Amino acid sequence: TACDAVANGIVQAIGMLADKGEPVTKPLVVRLDGNNADLGRQILQDAGNPLVELVDTMDDAARRVAQLAAQGA
Repeated sequence: TACDAVANGIVQAIGMLADKGEPVTKPLVVRLDGNNADLGRQILQDAGNPLVELVDTMDDAARRVAQLAAQGA
């Protein structure tokens, strides 16, 4: 799946949940790599949701998720 499609899906899902009164309240760690990854990252950055955290590698993602879990996020 192209990363821009994934990013658009994330943005749409967050919006749909908010519209249903079920806003996302936990951080979402996202690593995009592959087809249209730069565009996907840009889409997520432009959406400006502070709960969406972009990371560069799977190791970065695992490390960040572990940090968030330790903080009870």
